[in-house]
Amino acid sequence: MTNVLKKGLLTGLGIGLAVGDTVGAVVGAGLGYAVDKLSDNDVNNNNISTILFVGMTVALAKIDDNFDEREEEKILEDIKALEDRALYELVYSKYIEYKNTDNLNVIELAKEYDSKVTYDKEDREFIYEYLFQLACIDDNFDEKEQNILKELLQILRLNEDLYNKMSKKYIPEPIVPTQSLEELIGLNSVKQNINDIINAIKIEKLRGGKAIAGHYIFQGNPGTGKTTVARILGAKFKELGLLSKGHFVEVKREDLVGEYIGHTAIKTKEILEKSLGGILFIDEVYTLSTGGETDFGKEAINAIVPFIEDNRDKFIVIIAGYTNEMNDFLDTNPGLKSRFNNTINFEDYTSEEMFEIFTLITKDFKYDTQTAEKIKNHFKYLEDTKDQNFGNARDVRKTFEAIKKNQINRLIQYPDIKEQDERLYIFEEADIQF
Repeated sequence: MTNVLKKGLLTGLGIGLAVGDTVGAVVGAGLGYAVDKLSDNDVNNNNISTILFVGMTVALAKIDDNFDEREEEKILEDIKALEDRALYELVYSKYIEYKNTDNLNVIELAKEYDSKVTYDKEDREFIYEYLFQLACIDDNFDEKEQNILKELLQILRLNEDLYNKMSKKYIPEPIVPTQSLEELIGLNSVKQNINDIINAIKIEKLRGGKAIAGHYIFQGNPGTGKTTVARILGAKFKELGLLSKGHFVEVKREDLVGEYIGHTAIKTKEILEKSLGGILFIDEVYTLSTGGETDFGKEAINAIVPFIEDNRDKFIVIIAGYTNEMNDFLDTNPGLKSRFNNTINFEDYTSEEMFEIFTLITKDFKYDTQTAEKIKNHFKYLEDTKDQNFGNARDVRKTFEAIKKNQINRLIQYPDIKEQDERLYIFEEADIQF
């Protein structure tokens, strides 16, 4: 079984993620791996596992007799990945046969699979994940597909929580910004840059030209709102019709880099595929290039660059981090600079803006003028003495937590403190200790 697993992981061309658990690993290599593994169990049962698996994929894709183009493309891509000629011919012939069969029923095929194939939890989990992935690939995971996948859990005798796990993995959440760009504190040059980009796209659309969103570099110190702005930008592009889904995928190095040769390509490809139609936000992206010649981070970069080129209009990639480190990162691969031709610099907050942020996050609390002055003086000190560790809004949050901790330790000394006591929401000058 181990040899089959390795073969499948290396030859399959699916978009799953080889993660630590069984489910993620088995679907990681896609249909190629699935057929390799099922064929291992098919030695004594005339390929029934493989045949029924192919039937279930086609039946799910043909719900309501509407064979979605992306679903068909996905299945055919994975069939073509099969290196064993005999397996390829078997799977492709069954694919054509099922495609031309009327009234194909995925539930009935699953029942037949359950009755004829020996129970193997790992086999059934990767079949279920592949079907779930296929149902979501057309951006329209409707109620009928949801009900079928819930019923399949019972037929294949799998844990009910697998549905929720697959939902989190394959159903993207739309971007719902809590703030508009104009509502953000500070960031005046960032707002101007974003508005310039949006205005250019609107005019290009009015001219009848092809508006392209492009890919972006967000550079600056931490705590300057890069992630928030990325979400807002994604929502704007969705409104303009440049993104089909408008969802937001945020990742760091550990989400892309694997633990062994070949693992990184699988993990990175799944993240990239999952981001299609939305925003892929890679924070501290330069950590992919700082591990030396043998580090797997470069493998992720080498997977990202051509994928961007091949899918230039299908999603938006934003890479973010410190300014100097970002410049060094762009020099690591000749294709990076040409792909990311829009750079937005995020300036540090002033002490006045930091206090404005503080008033926003402490809207449920009260404090007098003297207390407010002490807080302002603290932010002024942070601004005047800032270094490479300056945290901007993160320092504001730390300040709030420190004051609240001091307030709690003061309040706990009051024997008459009670629920809904107004003193619970008052900061005093004595709480400002740094």
